[in-house]
Parts: sequence; C-alpha cells; structure tokens
Amino acid sequence: METNKIIMLLQSFDAFEKETQSTDLEAFAYWTLRKKNEKQGEETQLNRDLGYALNRVNRYSKLFAKQYLEGLPIHSLDEFSFLTSITFLINPSKSEVYDNTLTELATGQQMMRRLIQMGLVEETEDEKDKRIKRVQLTTEGERVQNLAFQQIGEECNFKFKVLDVKDKISLLEILNQLLKSFE
Repeated sequence: METNKIIMLLQSFDAFEKETQSTDLEAFAYWTLRKKNEKQGEETQLNRDLGYALNRVNRYSKLFAKQYLEGLPIHSLDEFSFLTSITFLINPSKSEVYDNTLTELATGQQMMRRLIQMGLVEETEDEKDKRIKRVQLTTEGERVQNLAFQQIGEECNFKFKVLDVKDKISLLEILNQLLKSFE
C-alpha cells in the first residue's frame, strides 16, 4: 500500500468528520462522491469558461484582422490563411489547402473561387491526375500576401501588446499543447 494514499484518506475522513460531525463510513462514502462530483462540476465550468474565452479571442481576432486588412482585396483571416497555405504548401491541390486551413469543402470552394476571380490565385491541372487542380499565387497574389503579412503583423502586435515576453511564451506553449491534442 502507498502511504500517501492512506494519509490522503485519513485527511479526507478528518475533513468529513469536521464538516458533518459524523463518523459513519457509508455517509463518508457518499460525502466523498459528492465532493468528487462537485470538483468535476467546477472543472466542467472551468472548461466552459476557457471555451468561451477562446471563442471571444477568435472573434476579436477576426474583427481586428478585418480592420487591418482594409484597403486590400482580401477581407478576412480565412482568405489570408488560404494565401499563406498556398505559399507554404508549394503548389498544393485545392483539397490540401482546405485541409490545411481546416475549412469545410463548400466554404473552401467558394473562397477559392473568389481568390481566383480576384486574380490572386491561379489553378492548373495536376500532371498525373487530371481530376486534381493545383493552385499557386499569381504575382498580384504574392504582392497582396506580402502586404497582408505586414498588416497582420501590426494587428498581432496590437493584440498581444498587453502580454510580456514571458507570458507570450507561456501562452504559445499552452496553445501548442492544445493544438497537438486536436491533431
């Protein structure tokens, strides 16, 4: 037996006895379960609060990005993500862009169509499989992406200015850990 667990059990029983003025073992078992459920309920609420905060941060990010992208043909973080994904994936298929940006097929197709119509992206047939369309940035797409990178950089500086470097590093580590759990 582990001594620490026995000590924890005795401490728990002591807390039960002080709170209820009872030494009944069955009542102690129910009390322990209730405390465990309360603790799980607190953690569930904490998880909800985290989800709410992350959702709000995401919404603010989209709002701020829209403001910082003003004057460019792209108007959202999603469109910026498409351009960035196309650049870093190097001549990807459309499906690879949708997967990389976590975009649903119908939404991705609409966005890709807009970027092509704006002259920022061009598509070509895959040499091996004619059903696959590959995409790359046009010269205008590269120019817009570079401007967007600068403006999104300013937006990020604005968004994270309240955090010092240590906090930014901690936040990045936590978010990366969370992202890894999803992938």
